[in-house]
Amino acid sequence: MPSAIAIKKIDGKPGQVYYPLEKITIPAPSPKDNEAVITLTAAALNHRDLFIRQHLYPGTTFGVPLLADGVGNVTSTGSSSNAKQWLNKRVILNPGTGWDSAPDGPEAPSGYAILGGTKTNPAGTLADHIGKIEKAVQLGAKGGAGGIISVYGMTISPKMDFLMSAVLRNIEVRGSTMGSRKEFADMVAFVREKKLKPVVSRSVHGLDIKQIDTLFDDMKNASQFGKLVVTLGEGKGSKL
Repeated sequence: MPSAIAIKKIDGKPGQVYYPLEKITIPAPSPKDNEAVITLTAAALNHRDLFIRQHLYPGTTFGVPLLADGVGNVTSTGSSSNAKQWLNKRVILNPGTGWDSAPDGPEAPSGYAILGGTKTNPAGTLADHIGKIEKAVQLGAKGGAGGIISVYGMTISPKMDFLMSAVLRNIEVRGSTMGSRKEFADMVAFVREKKLKPVVSRSVHGLDIKQIDTLFDDMKNASQFGKLVVTLGEGKGSKL
């Protein structure tokens, strides 16, 4: 049976609690006609995972694998030709459901949902300051008066202060939370065309709770620059 990392329920109020991690056993996946099973080779943390542990993210639940980002290999598929074409291919995951291509927002009546640690989807991918600004500038970031602050999802906190000093500098704030499947495909094509490489701050290997906790500590202390990654050995990681 595959293993995964989830949060363990303890008493505490949202924002005050910090749920510990626990290793759980999950059922071996059996793909339906148009589904595929992905054996993950790496998964990455997002701030939403930290907020889930603090019960500050909508739909937080227990017994569901954490993390939404991942890459791996398709090891089995359902019977449809659309599913079979992905067999043995290396893929990245689009963790969102309910938003196909509409430019104004999700089409699904139930709304947009992201996998990992919530009630909306029973799957997840964690299965088997000045220095930052300087680093961003080294990588090509530009700003100053009239600049734009882009907030991707809930990467800061459930609340964000917008001070008068930002107004006086004519700074514009833009929010973005995921996107449609079409936009995801466009993003992947852009990364491929421009040969972009992600910045990885640190990685650990395997479903080692102590080691994974250190990644959460990095995020909680804002000491990371780039992605915090859990690598999973071939055939040892859990399956989605």
